[in-house]
Amino acid sequence: MTENEIAWDLTEIYSGHDDPRITKSMENLTKKATKFVKDYKGVINTPKFTPEKLLDLFKKREDFNAEMAELNLYKNRLYSANMTIPESEALKNRIEDFSTKISKDLAFLELNIAKYVYDNQKIINDPTFSNYKHNLEKIRRSYPHNLSEVEEQLILEKDQYGVRAWSNLQSKW
Repeated sequence: MTENEIAWDLTEIYSGHDDPRITKSMENLTKKATKFVKDYKGVINTPKFTPEKLLDLFKKREDFNAEMAELNLYKNRLYSANMTIPESEALKNRIEDFSTKISKDLAFLELNIAKYVYDNQKIINDPTFSNYKHNLEKIRRSYPHNLSEVEEQLILEKDQYGVRAWSNLQSKW
């Protein structure tokens, strides 16, 4: 790399591929995912689940997704900056495997939220959900096309070693 080339400064996210905060973030996300399963699996589409609880779930999910996005941003930029560094590729693969596992564990969440929104469409126009209106409309429209939890998990597994692997291979050309 010459002095005139532009390089990303990723140290604002993590100090390097071996930053212990990466493992801590993954552990924290695993704990949060386990808590989602414990708190929400089999609960969302019951009479005890209220719109207020959905709003709380949306806020928790936003925090979770922001932390996951930070990991993904870092591994993508680190790898894209120089694909020849084995440690960058190893981190990328590690985070992709982790992300797939978490997505499979939480597949029920999206499906259950979709059913709840579809069955309670009045919340779409509820002022409490004004910040989520677009997302709620999108969820409602897509609900009839959702697959079962097992089918969604199979697609995530297939994509990890199928289309994503192919895309990764092509990106190296």
